[in-house]
Amino acid sequence: MNANVVSCLNRSLLILTLCVLASSCTRTLLVQGYKNADTLLYLRADKYFDLSGDQAPFVKDKLKENLLWHRTSELPLVTQFLNETARRGNDQFSTEDAVWIQANVLLMRDRVLTHIYKDTASFLTTVSPEQIKNAREQFNKDGQELYAEFNASEEKKVEFRTKRLVSFVEFWTGGLDHSQKTRAQEIARKLPDPMPTRMAYRATGMGSMEGLVASRANQARMEAFLKSYWLMPGAPPTPISKQFSDLTWVSFRTSLREMDPVLTPEQREKGRQSLIALANDLQKISAQR
Repeated sequence: MNANVVSCLNRSLLILTLCVLASSCTRTLLVQGYKNADTLLYLRADKYFDLSGDQAPFVKDKLKENLLWHRTSELPLVTQFLNETARRGNDQFSTEDAVWIQANVLLMRDRVLTHIYKDTASFLTTVSPEQIKNAREQFNKDGQELYAEFNASEEKKVEFRTKRLVSFVEFWTGGLDHSQKTRAQEIARKLPDPMPTRMAYRATGMGSMEGLVASRANQARMEAFLKSYWLMPGAPPTPISKQFSDLTWVSFRTSLREMDPVLTPEQREKGRQSLIALANDLQKISAQR
């Protein structure tokens, strides 16, 4: 799996966390997506690589194995995280709460990456030059919206950031009124532009992957790349990965701190109930055998 496909796997496994859930999908769609993640992720991997007869069974088996692990071992922890976040949301989120959310999301991310990086590296050692060429073409296609934002005017970039912030908040709290959306735009205007760093992060991952495949890198080299690029504990960080991560978290903490005070008590309560409802949904999934 290239960096983009693996990123999708990470998001699917961690999609339940506050920091990465920034879309306008419904809770029902989110839960259904998790239930069918093995199929959805397989189709995406096949779209990128046109998996060979040897690769396809490996990818299917590893997706099922890793998602089973996540469902049984990690979902209970995600449920606890969501319930504790809801408890902390009884009042306005404090700076300490934002730091706590960040720390716990990173712990969840690290546990997932630690569980999957060896399997990912094993797959990458089997990728052919023809497959990585196909992956590059799909990678470029998937990046068109990002390129559009990267090349947009400053005012248009603010619109993009505002839309993401509003979608994130409305997922939890329901609709925002005009004044709240105006405040979201003011906050988005102050946030750093993520696109130069994000595009550099993507380019570094894809370029490194192409080089490793071209040189027929072994398991150890693939693992070393993934651990650094993914900022895994104990590995020397890839500088652009750390820069992108730091920028993302600064934006998250700023948005939470400045958007939370403009929510009404009713919206805050709805947000709490949304967190609890999602936690209950995930608890049911985790208990299924």
